[in-house]
Amino acid sequence: MATFVPGIFGKEYGNFLLLNPIYLKMKLLSIVFCLTSVLFMTSCSKKPTDPTPPPVDTEQKIVITLDPDPGASTAVSMSANYSFKVKITSKLPAGGILLEYTTKKDSDNSILDSKQVNSSINNIDVTTGSLESGTLYIVTVTVKSKSQSSNTATKTFKVARK
Repeated sequence: MATFVPGIFGKEYGNFLLLNPIYLKMKLLSIVFCLTSVLFMTSCSKKPTDPTPPPVDTEQKIVITLDPDPGASTAVSMSANYSFKVKITSKLPAGGILLEYTTKKDSDNSILDSKQVNSSINNIDVTTGSLESGTLYIVTVTVKSKSQSSNTATKTFKVARK
């Protein structure tokens, strides 16, 4: 029979070895620790990621001014036509722009003139249709990006022929 030295593992009782409860707890804790460590390491491993998508080229918001700019006052035309410039002060979209302008009578909103112009330049000359003397008109200018339809700028002003 083997010689048993009492100690940390327990003590011999007859032919049976009675294990120390502290030893059992330590053994159980070490097994739980090892399993938890393995699970933690496998769950924290770096997963392959998709490559970063290329940056989307966003357009600068379109900003326009009118020359001459009547502002809140009514522009006065001395002739049958009213000429003005639409200046795009922001960077032009790469695909170009679509300029739409409409001239309506203020009294009944009937359309006198409506045109669309495709352009890739910053300054566009615009001339309204034939204006009648003593009549007030509303001119609406809209500039849209061809490549991004939500990128628009609009100006509205009134004009009257003397």
